[in-house]
Amino acid sequence: LLKQYLRDLPQPLMTHHLFSQFLEASKQNIENPLPQRIAALSKVLDQLPPCSRRTLGVILRLLYRLSWNEHRTKMGATNLATVVAPNI
Repeated sequence: LLKQYLRDLPQPLMTHHLFSQFLEASKQNIENPLPQRIAALSKVLDQLPPCSRRTLGVILRLLYRLSWNEHRTKMGATNLATVVAPNI
């Protein structure tokens, strides 16, 4: 249901015009310390429209809570990212 909702949105939560900035922030983050990685991604996320930012926050909190039950559901962070991320 979540994947269908995300596919039916008129534009992706992480909008097309910020796509290259998200990619750049992710590429640079591999070699940087954690605080710098968080700052780079936060800078891009702050540019999202408010409704997309709020919706993304709710979805990420949901996915985080789902990953708590990995021992029962087999849906840890990696599996959830594999299944949901392409739709975000």
